Amino acid sequence: GKLPLSSTLFLGERNWSEEAFKADVREGAIRATLNEMKTDVRSTEELLRAEAEILRIVRETVDAVRALDAQLATGAYPESTTDAVMEEIAWLTFRGFPKAVPLEILRRYARYLKAVGVRLARAKVSPASDRAKDARFAPYWQRYREALKDRIRVDAEALARYRWLLEEFRIQLFAPELKTFEKVSEKRLDEIALRRP
Repeated sequence: GKLPLSSTLFLGERNWSEEAFKADVREGAIRATLNEMKTDVRSTEELLRAEAEILRIVRETVDAVRALDAQLATGAYPESTTDAVMEEIAWLTFRGFPKAVPLEILRRYARYLKAVGVRLARAKVSPASDRAKDARFAPYWQRYREALKDRIRVDAEALARYRWLLEEFRIQLFAPELKTFEKVSEKRLDEIALRRP
């Protein structure tokens, strides 16, 4: 069907055609059906169910991002917080994310974006506290970014695990009341070997 205007605008901002977007959703659904639902794609019903779920998640994500963009546009937040939040949103909603991000992780997107809203509310009141939390997060994000540059020696599975643990770590730091999906700490992040031996 036709995408809502908010979704069409969202795609346009990412230079992502509606046809490419729909193909990405379909590929994501095929991947989810094969990998996560442990079936083959003989079941059109399973494929359509996965596709509908991914589309719903993407629409909810677009709505959440639009709301966060409107908050950020007020200019009421410290520049460092605004920059960090915009970077997080960009890394979550990159062109092709419905295909590239496993459905299991896409299901967590609402929590990730809700945590961004909580962070913004707190940063407005206590910018120094936000900067201190960001200083704790920054070295781990930097480690991830550096590992991405060295794809030959990096353990792809460990890197993917680390990437999504980072989002849980953000929740723990900036919005602990939302609860993390799994236990995460600096020690646990430090223990993940990103490079192959």
